[in-house]
Amino acid sequence: MDVIIYLLLDCLDTMAIVFLMMSVFQYPIKEYGKEISIICGLLAAISYIIREVIHFAAIDPVVHIVLLIICLRYIVKIKWHRSIIIAAVGIAGYFAVQAIVSVIFSHLGWLSSVGLSETSSSEVRLVQLSSQCSAFFIAVLIHKYDLGKTKFIRPPHDFYITIKLNEEQIRMFSVSVLSLVLLSITSYSFVFSFSVIAFSVLATVLCLAITYLTYRREKIGSRS
Repeated sequence: MDVIIYLLLDCLDTMAIVFLMMSVFQYPIKEYGKEISIICGLLAAISYIIREVIHFAAIDPVVHIVLLIICLRYIVKIKWHRSIIIAAVGIAGYFAVQAIVSVIFSHLGWLSSVGLSETSSSEVRLVQLSSQCSAFFIAVLIHKYDLGKTKFIRPPHDFYITIKLNEEQIRMFSVSVLSLVLLSITSYSFVFSFSVIAFSVLATVLCLAITYLTYRREKIGSRS
């Protein structure tokens, strides 16, 4: 039963990330239902193996991020640089939501460092469910009120067409890569050192930075 709950919650984690990034970039989620299901199932299974079979939880966030980018490239068929940018928006956004939820719960006394470090603890599951609900709610708001201003070309992309990145795109790509690296590193300290407040601040700042550059690029594109 614990295996089923773990896989289900991990699938919902990935789905929340995907919903966030697709709502920001105005991709029609319903049209990619099959691809999203494959990605969620694949990442959940690999996460379970890493955490529960080989007991190497420290690398799970890094593997999760890398695999999500690879899945966007080969399953959804999004070009590499766009896969990284899109993944960064969703991951930074969800990490920020999750960290803020953790801060609130820790102040309420519902979360401890011991419970946070145990994958199957009721505290971890409470944080996951609350974060997922919050992320889905935010994604619905973005979609309902048409707040996703950036319109990347809808996949599948033509990989035979070479695109030269302009200065703004290079800046956004660089910030996205830096954000993913920092989140991969700091997520370890978040879990094992319980640096909840520090991680929540970092995740929120990175999320806002990527989102700002994303919307700024849209404004620049609309003027040109």
